[in-house]
Amino acid sequence: MSVRNDFTRIFVQFVEECQASGLEIDQNFAYFYVHLLARDARLGLRHEAANNCKLLQLKQNAIQLYKNKTDPTMCNLHMTYCFRNFREFNINHLKEIYEESFQTKLQTLIAGILQYPETSNDKQLDEMLYKIQVFIIASYNIGDPKNHVLLKQTRQSLKSVLSHGDLQNFVLKKRYHRLEYLQRLTATVCGILIYNNCDPNGERENMRDSHAA
Repeated sequence: MSVRNDFTRIFVQFVEECQASGLEIDQNFAYFYVHLLARDARLGLRHEAANNCKLLQLKQNAIQLYKNKTDPTMCNLHMTYCFRNFREFNINHLKEIYEESFQTKLQTLIAGILQYPETSNDKQLDEMLYKIQVFIIASYNIGDPKNHVLLKQTRQSLKSVLSHGDLQNFVLKKRYHRLEYLQRLTATVCGILIYNNCDPNGERENMRDSHAA
């Protein structure tokens, strides 16, 4: 009988005995678990010939170990399986989740900026100005939108190119014109911020490197 058939038989018996004992069993983990345990220096086959006696002992070791979730070997096997198979531990998957969440929040912020009516009063315009500040910081990943120093610098840079009258004119534009204007304004203010924050050594305080991000 081939080694593959031996392990298949042990795997099937292991799963059946776990189910008969009322133990929860994940077939994918069980397959990984039995095969990896066979290579364990303490409980595995230790490069010995896989005769029936040793295979039976391997199965018994697997069952006993599976019942003891706190055993170091069991914990290591389970962690190895998780890190190899769970998407939640995959850095690329985590990046995708972050990017999706970030874009959703960014779109919500844009909608919040574009929602103000043509009849907006000064208080509403000031609220919109604050949201634009946050949008500028967030859209170019130049820092933490909660950083009060960066927010103040952004407001100063924003007001250097956007007067109160410009804000009033902004809400009079059609929605798609507002979005285009907002995108151009964001790029301009971000450039001003980066320029103003550079010291003679090229270092920037309160800001991330937007290119690295």
